[in-house]
Amino acid sequence: TGTLTSSSFTTSLAATTVDEYKGRSIRFTSGALIGQEQVISAYGATGLVTVSTAFTTAPSNTDAFIII
Repeated sequence: TGTLTSSSFTTSLAATTVDEYKGRSIRFTSGALIGQEQVISAYGATGLVTVSTAFTTAPSNTDAFIII
């Protein structure tokens, strides 16, 4: 829900520390972005993830991912 663009999107991650995941990679494991991976350039305390290079499209609310 919330922001869903190819380079910035809200997640359900529980971490509340700003930039908790900065520098780590996010890889989609389902949906239109399956297999795509980008480096996280910023993380907001509300679950907002921003990546350094945009994905090919915005994720949907049901897409699964892992943080590496």
